[in-house]
Amino acid sequence: MKKVLIVQRTLPHYRIAFFAMLAERLRERGIELALCYGDASQDIQLSSPTLHSWKAPLQTWQIFGTQLTQKISPRQQLIAHDLIIVEQANRLVLNFLLFLLRPWRQFRIAFWGHGYNHQAIESSTLSERIKRGVVHWPDWWFAYTGETRRYLHSLGYPTLRITTVDNTIDIRQLIDHLDAITEVDIAEFRAVHNIRGTHVGVFCGSLYAEKKLDFLLAAALRIRERDQRFELIIAGDGKERPLVEQFAAAHDWVHYVGPRFGREQALLFRLATLQLLPGAVGLAVVDSIVSGTPLITTDCGLHGPEIEYLRNGENGLITAVDIEAYAAAVCDALLDDRKLDYWKRNCQVEVDRFQLDAMADRFAQGIHRCLHESRR
Repeated sequence: MKKVLIVQRTLPHYRIAFFAMLAERLRERGIELALCYGDASQDIQLSSPTLHSWKAPLQTWQIFGTQLTQKISPRQQLIAHDLIIVEQANRLVLNFLLFLLRPWRQFRIAFWGHGYNHQAIESSTLSERIKRGVVHWPDWWFAYTGETRRYLHSLGYPTLRITTVDNTIDIRQLIDHLDAITEVDIAEFRAVHNIRGTHVGVFCGSLYAEKKLDFLLAAALRIRERDQRFELIIAGDGKERPLVEQFAAAHDWVHYVGPRFGREQALLFRLATLQLLPGAVGLAVVDSIVSGTPLITTDCGLHGPEIEYLRNGENGLITAVDIEAYAAAVCDALLDDRKLDYWKRNCQVEVDRFQLDAMADRFAQGIHRCLHESRR
């Protein structure tokens, strides 16, 4: 049986179900999966009978202001695999050590990543130059999205050795919550928070500078001036929370409701007409598509690769980084029922693409091909 190891610097809670599914898909193909992770976002229990996992302590160093990270793990556990899949990250010293060992141990190495830092201020920084320099080193690439695949191809990496996984999260729970929300639930939430407007925008995410909350609040003022039925709900927490709380206290049509997850988050999407995220967008676009709450953002240059899922003018909108332009676009959408219905229908037809088991199938197929195709 072929053996595959995935190494993760951190293990977020939303990856647990994915790794369990992937292990099952690989077992069906005669491949055994192991997972080594350095830290977890919470107290995580991995209970899949087909997935062997262990937590390896992390060791970090600061060199010229840059943090380097190394997983300390028994060497035998690392190299006793036919394929090792690592994150594409310059700070992971382990990656470079594995490439040095590869000629003698004959295992294969694959990168799983974005291709480049989508939030980097300058593409010419040393870190980005290093990333471009090592693009060709791995035997295979697991690209987050089609945009990552196109970027790698532009640098000359062969597309036949790239698997596009369409990065997603486990949307089953969100779908279940959305289906369970009733009109009574929505009416009760409106009553509790004194929401009277019929045109509701929602921001749901972390409150930090890259989310451009100051931009959102300025645009909200202009939207409200043009449409008195507009109200804004902001859910989340972070460093920008005082800014949001102060603004909400001064405007009774703005409602800050704190962090919301699970059923409470689903209720916000059911209530809202649009999701308004003018700053950095990542997997939030998946929430938008699954809930049928079209997303409007800006071309801010801060988005993750998942922004590709937003098809401009088809299931949402990307405007210029201009408060007036953004506000006008939101108002136009709120007042055009045909446009909103068109966006919502296009969201609905894409839901299956973002099922987690579909991502696991794509990943498993890529692993199988990497193991059985001839080495470069």
